[in-house]
Parts: sequence; C-alpha cells; structure tokens
Amino acid sequence: MSDFIFSTTRHPEGQFTQALRSIYASDAPTVSEFHGAWGSLAATRNLYQGLQALDTERHLCVVIGGPVLKFASNGFLTGDDDTAGTRLILDKYITGGLRWDQDLSGPFAVVIIDKISGAVNVATDMMGFISVYRVDGADGEMIGTHSDALAKASGIDVKFDPISLADFVLDGAVTFPFTAYADMRQLYPATVHSWGGEAKAGYRAQIYWEPREGLTGDTLDEAATKLRLELQEYSTRVTESMQRIACFVSGGEDSRAVLGLLPRRCKRDAFIFLDAFNREGRIAAACVEAYAANFKPFMRSPSFYLEHLFPAAQLMGSTWEARHAHTFEFHNTAQLTEYPAVFGGYLSDSFLKGHHIKKFKLGPFLPQIARPRLAPTKVHERSYFADDVVREVAARRQTHFDHLKQLRPKSAAEWFTLWPTSMRLTMASFQSSRRLFRTYEPFMAAGVVKIAASSPVSWKLNRRLFHRAVQPLLEPVKLLPHSDGRMPYYPWYNVLAHGGGWLRRKIELRNARDDQGAWTTLGTMRQSDIWPDMLKSLEQDLTQSRRILGVEIGEAALRWPMKYQLRLMQILRLHA
Repeated sequence: MSDFIFSTTRHPEGQFTQALRSIYASDAPTVSEFHGAWGSLAATRNLYQGLQALDTERHLCVVIGGPVLKFASNGFLTGDDDTAGTRLILDKYITGGLRWDQDLSGPFAVVIIDKISGAVNVATDMMGFISVYRVDGADGEMIGTHSDALAKASGIDVKFDPISLADFVLDGAVTFPFTAYADMRQLYPATVHSWGGEAKAGYRAQIYWEPREGLTGDTLDEAATKLRLELQEYSTRVTESMQRIACFVSGGEDSRAVLGLLPRRCKRDAFIFLDAFNREGRIAAACVEAYAANFKPFMRSPSFYLEHLFPAAQLMGSTWEARHAHTFEFHNTAQLTEYPAVFGGYLSDSFLKGHHIKKFKLGPFLPQIARPRLAPTKVHERSYFADDVVREVAARRQTHFDHLKQLRPKSAAEWFTLWPTSMRLTMASFQSSRRLFRTYEPFMAAGVVKIAASSPVSWKLNRRLFHRAVQPLLEPVKLLPHSDGRMPYYPWYNVLAHGGGWLRRKIELRNARDDQGAWTTLGTMRQSDIWPDMLKSLEQDLTQSRRILGVEIGEAALRWPMKYQLRLMQILRLHA
C-alpha cells in the first residue's frame, strides 16, 4: 500500500476510498476497504509485490511502503503470492518476536488490527520516512499517511493552521509535530502507537528507537566496514530473486556507490533526468559504462517542474515542496513501473557527510571545521508575514530544537532538519517516488541510520566515514571526476588528485552557456513560457489568502523570491 486511512469508529463504505483516490490527478489505484466493530480501514494497493493487505480470521495487517525483511528471504518481491511478505511480518508479530528496528529495514508503516479484541497497533519507521498523521476528534481517532486525504475523510479540511502554513512558505517544511491542519499532528517516529484492546484502553505509545547521541566504541575504520556491510546487505536482500533492476545516476559519488552495490548478474538500467545532455550527463554516462550497466538518459523541458507542481503536490500532500518531485511523470515516460526495484542514493549527504553541519568556509582542499550553532531559527530578511506569526513559527522551531538537544546535546543542529525526515524539505523527492514506483534507498537502511546516529561529527567532516566505507565500491571509476571536479575515489587531502579536476571544472563552467548540473534552477524555471501565467493565477488566488492563511497577503507576494511564491501557490491552489 502507498497510503491508508484508519478510524476507531466505523465509517460509511466508500468514504475513505474517495478521499484516498482524490490525491491522484490520474490513474488512481484500487483501494481496499475493511470494516468491523473495531472501526474502518482503507488502503491503496501496494506497489511492492507480496505486501498487499492480509485479512485473516482474527487479524488485519496492512503494510505501507516496501520494508526489507532482515529475518527472512525477500524472494516474495518477485513471487506470485500477493500477501507472502505481509504474512511473514504478521506471523513474526503474533509470536512476539518482531523487533521493528532490527527485523525491518527502510521506510514503512504497519497497521495490525486484532479484530476480536479490537486492539490496533500502528508502527512507524525509524526516521519517519513515511509520515503518519493523527486526528483526535469527537468521533474517535483517525490515522493516515496522507495529510490532505486524512483531513478530507475526518472533515477538518477547512480548519487550517496558519502558523504551519506560514512555516511551510518560509522554511519549506512544517515543524514537527504540526501539520497544515489545526486538529492534526504527526505521529512520533520509531514508535508503536496503540488503541483499544480488551480493556478498551485509550492511546498509548511505545518508542522502540531514538537517534540518541553516543559512541558505540568502534573506531572510524570499524564503523566504515560496518556501514559498507549494511549497504551491501540491504541491496543483496532486495535483489536476491531479481533479474532486472534500475537505479538513478548523476555525476556525483552516491550513485557510483549504489552501482557498486548492485549485483552484476542483474540487468541494470541507469536513469538520469536532465534539462539537456550537459557535463553532468557526460560524466554519468562514463560512470555507467565503467560499471557495465545500461545508460538511460531522459530530457525534461524547462517548465517541467512548473507543469507538474500542482499534481505532484496533490499526490504527496500540500506541505511537501513539489519542485523537488524529480521523478514525477517519469514513472510513465521512463517506464519505471516495470522494474521490481529502482535504487537511489538519497540521504547519504545528510546522514554520512555532514550536509547539515554548519562549517567554516576554508576552501575545497582544507580540513572542514564545524561551526557551533545554538539555535535553529532563521532571521528572515523580509517580513512576508506579521511579526506575531513569524515569532510563533520561531517558537515552534525552538521547541523542536530543544527536544533534539535532549537526544543529541552536541549535534542537535545537524539533526534539526533531519529528524524526523518530514523536516527535510527535499524529502518530497521520496514522497512522490514511493507512490509511483518501487523505490529502494540503501542509505535509508536501518543499520545505516543507526551508524549515522552514533557517529561523531568529526567522522562526517570531509566525508571521512563515507569515503572509507564506499571506496572499494568506487574502484571502477577511480579516475573519473565528480561533477564538482573532485576525484571521489581519493581522500579529501589528496590535492594532486583533486586539484586538476577542480580547475578544469571551473574553466568549463565559465565557458558554458547553459546550466551544467542535474537540476532545473529557479532561474531557468523563471524564464519558462508558463511562469507569467502562473503569476497571474497567483494574483487571483491571493483573494483566498485570508481564508486559508488567516491573513491577507496582497500583491507584494508577486515580488517575493520565487521559492516562496511556489510554496504559496501550492497552499492556495490545493486548498482553494
């Protein structure tokens, strides 16, 4: 399943189906509904083979996403039994032996209902990769994985939280645990949330893991070896019964590591999406050739992200930033739905390379030094919202930061926009992909997350941990430069290896007319033919700003920076 809606009280048949299908602009999947004395549950069909809803005489089990089983074979991913994987999870749970952080790996949400006792358990994954939302209303509890669909099903879709919406416009994400709706909250990650049972108990929560700071006693080399083994185990378990797989590539190093993980016995198709076949594409093509895979480049128009802004946001939820939905529509044009597994390299920068660690800028070949950061709040250059709204946004962010300081006293700032991952604005890329095709992310594996959480900041600076872990995987491309000019195979301090490539890149970019990177820039989007019409539509939609945002936003919004305008467009259009 990609999404579900559950209620502790019974609802009319078809109500939840309508809400779930409403998130798709086209090609809505089938929805299965279940009803009983325990309440109502609806779920869209799971893209992952073997993980469909399982309804037994006593239990109902729904699996969202494609968790990798670490306690059994994952051969069901290419098998004929639609519920084989779900049955393995349910049986392990019934016997009392299921350890959520050790037996399942990657993104998931699991719903298990005891139809006789009425006990309901909803397990969230370690980092909240798949967000789960809760509405506690007069008509009982309602839970779901799509905020807008849940709001529609529960009747709160016109009760907005103006602070959260301002937070999204300003920062690109809504601060945990808030949502776009006043009466809805996000559920805590890595937790089993429970309702009902023989004693008719109310809501309970049992946390099974937290990203607490603390060393394991490993050396850097030992941690790097464990990291490489975790990555290899994840990819091996996924592909054990597969003959044909796909992955995404770029001119960077993460996709090279992923290519190095994938078994050569499989036919491997490597995809890249570009505005034009540029320097990024040429490096990616050379990389794919070195790993003996098949290169599959696809071009997009300059207006690609603008054309798909609203249907992509509709698919994910109105407060996921749709301009990061890079694979939207390519699931059809590139036929990504035909593959049993499509691998990415997302979040390696965040987990392993200190992407969120503030650093002193000393130069490309010098040691990185972390810069202390005591607060997460931003001082916005312009007053796009009233002072009291901005202060409340800052207060919510500070509260979340203070909670993280209890878990990670030395690295709360690093994890502020990482835990849970709903705080990471680029997670929209995963949130769209997981609803369109069978995506797998090795750097979201449970073991990788644990190593990232236990590793000190110093190991992540200059990519030390990442480099030692993946260097053996980069052997086929040891002489191929990164798109930023570095030579990823070599350590950061090897100036002889990196200097020449870095200088060549500077010269090439200076002489290039067009953008040479992987993503469409805001500048390119602004030059597209449809942008003027979108601004005109925004001007009309601003009349709804007071109803939705609780404040009148005038024509000044037409002069805002483009990233704020795009977020505002999403909010106003999807809630019109």
